Amino acid sequence: MYALTQTKLAGCSSHSLAGDFSGNIRPVLKTENNFDRCIGQPGAAVHASCCHAPSLECKVQEYSSLEHTGKIMVTCDGGWTLTGCNAQSHGSHPLGAYSVDNTCVVMSSPGSHRTAAVAICCRKRLLETEKHSSTYK
Repeated sequence: MYALTQTKLAGCSSHSLAGDFSGNIRPVLKTENNFDRCIGQPGAAVHASCCHAPSLECKVQEYSSLEHTGKIMVTCDGGWTLTGCNAQSHGSHPLGAYSVDNTCVVMSSPGSHRTAAVAICCRKRLLETEKHSSTYK
């Protein structure tokens, strides 16, 4: 699922009617032809949440623990707001991903490994017209 050129990717989600669903989904910003996109597992329906906001700047932040822990978290940097939260796993099945304030929390089975919390973080940036008008107060 791709975001149009004038829109910003703010979140990704997916579902499967087949029954075998790992929940793996990955937001990818500014790749092929300068499009943002969401990548999901084969056979799953992937949904992108996008908004038209020329002054919005977004980035992906990811954290995976080296320890075998049941909870992995990543928090958006100061001045950035969490707009999307997903789990990415290579081998184990995450139990789910959810947001708490500005933090993406991923739950996984105890002893599982190679699971990551993937956050989409956005902030408003000043456009050139706003930068010039703000200096003339």
